[in-house]
Amino acid sequence: AYMVVGLTDQCSGCEAAESLALFALDVINCANKFRTTDHFSPVIRVGLASGTVVGGVVGGPSSPLYRLFGDTVQLAGLMELSCRKMKVQCSETTFRLLREAPTYLFHFEKRPEESVLLANNVLSFYINGAVKRSLITHEQSEQRRQAALLAVQFKSRKNSIRRGLSPY
Repeated sequence: AYMVVGLTDQCSGCEAAESLALFALDVINCANKFRTTDHFSPVIRVGLASGTVVGGVVGGPSSPLYRLFGDTVQLAGLMELSCRKMKVQCSETTFRLLREAPTYLFHFEKRPEESVLLANNVLSFYINGAVKRSLITHEQSEQRRQAALLAVQFKSRKNSIRRGLSPY
């Protein structure tokens, strides 16, 4: 398992989320193309979460290790654990950041709330791809964003009604 943290003083949360999501999609694409002589192909699951983390060195002088801690780290691990093979799953916070990403328009698939292991009412989304915003018109972009938002709202209300809760 590998962990990547991406944010610098020079970029916003949207830009950092966009960079990591594109990196994750590239890793999945590379793994899909990779084959060994004995026809082995790697299996990858990616979990993305956005938020604060704390890092520090733990362990003794003979074997120091740098570790990351916090709710965001745990949520990213949960996203990875409950993810389907060869997919990228992101948290609701990352989803919201990616909807405002400056360069790419991402394609999402909402997961049922029950699909995230060990967590109650955690919204998560698969990232199924991305298209450079400059390749689509502003009108198409806005239509897709509105359609995606309506689909997410509709599914969320439908799930609430199914559980006997108020959809509002």
